[in-house]
Amino acid sequence: MKKYFFYFVSIPFSFFTFLIIQLIRPIYKIRLGKVDFGRIGETYPIDWYISERENNIKTYFDIFFVSNSTDNLNKTLYNLFEKKVYLSQLYYFWNIVYILIQFFKSTQLFIPTHGINYSYYEIKNKKFHENSKKIDIRIKSILKNKKSNLIFSKYQINLGTKLMKEINKENLNIVCISGRDSGYLNNYIPQRDWSYHDYRNMNFDNYKKTI
Repeated sequence: MKKYFFYFVSIPFSFFTFLIIQLIRPIYKIRLGKVDFGRIGETYPIDWYISERENNIKTYFDIFFVSNSTDNLNKTLYNLFEKKVYLSQLYYFWNIVYILIQFFKSTQLFIPTHGINYSYYEIKNKKFHENSKKIDIRIKSILKNKKSNLIFSKYQINLGTKLMKEINKENLNIVCISGRDSGYLNNYIPQRDWSYHDYRNMNFDNYKKTI
């Protein structure tokens, strides 16, 4: 019920914002992007966007708004990305604007979030060559950017150093492994069957010897 209330209250403001964005588009373009901070693997569009921007690919006044597929907002990632791009947590407000952009087919007002792989749909509908150039540019931008897009604050670095000292491991290097299993989604959205994702799961124990 709370969700519908926020949507209802946001409608007039969102519609007015959409009209303004359309009116000023010829002289000043504002683009919108939706990013899911409820799942760590869904935040990649921002990271790729930053790499493209570093590679001098044209950007505009771009706004990313938070869309959580779970009730868990990854605050650490959010705070790190917030230093690099404009982020908003006004989901209901911006989502209505997003829907209006889709409805009026003004897709040039979306921040491109195309991936680096081709879907069966793209190949089947002969969009492979149409999208390949865009995807190739994105891959080159990602590979060209050798530095990290996320920088820890001095406080976070000091906190990490303190923790390492407490366990007498301050001189060791840290290895960070990014992987997935079914535990996270089963915990935060237990009412849904996530077994169709099981083929993507990894066993972290397999990396013990490597580390």
